[in-house]
Amino acid sequence: MTAISRLLIANRGEIAVRIIRAAQERGITAVAVFQRMMVRCFIGR
Repeated sequence: MTAISRLLIANRGEIAVRIIRAAQERGITAVAVFQRMMVRCFIGR
């Protein structure tokens, strides 16, 4: 079984933030995909 080393998140808002935090706690690199207009939201920070 291969361990997950990187996670692509194509979501936005609070759910994406929770996923990113959970991934970081487990040592997984989180990569978020978002639109330019979302830069000032949770993920863009």
